[in-house]
Amino acid sequence: MEVAMSRSPLLNKRQVLERLLDAGMVLVALDARHADVEVPSQYRGDMQLRLNLSYRFELPMKLTDSGIEASLTFDGLPFSCNLPWDAIFLMVSHTTGQPVLFREDVPQEIASAHLPGLPDPDAPDLSPRRPKLRLIAEEAPAEPEPEPSTDVSDAAPLPAPQTPPPSPPPTSGKRRGHLRVVK
Repeated sequence: MEVAMSRSPLLNKRQVLERLLDAGMVLVALDARHADVEVPSQYRGDMQLRLNLSYRFELPMKLTDSGIEASLTFDGLPFSCNLPWDAIFLMVSHTTGQPVLFREDVPQEIASAHLPGLPDPDAPDLSPRRPKLRLIAEEAPAEPEPEPSTDVSDAAPLPAPQTPPPSPPPTSGKRRGHLRVVK
């Protein structure tokens, strides 16, 4: 798993979240113990509260310079939340799966536990599979596409495409759903 990290506190969390929300649903992890966080009381002590945000929820959501103001549902009931940027330490796009970590805002209890994706900068690198980190502002270099092979001496012929058997017509009296299993 590659974790993108931001070194600038607001480089900008708002811009990152806007970009991720444009692509689809986003999971944000935040420290709900932060003084300015407003969430239901049963979640106030959670140091890694995970919330899903999306423009498609059709609930009021506003991204401001100080944080996120949104109506979110908890146990089916709407709640007016305030999520300051400095309480948010992780954003994960549900569309791409790409996590964006804001290391400076990770709660100390989590950072000291050496969880995956949170490397200790002072520890020696003993693992060959340590996650690759890059700044969020940088773009990853494009990987060159492989050259197409012109050697066909050992190529096997492609099998003929198979068409699925036709679906039986609907029986009278029962309505069939619009989905079917294709094997």
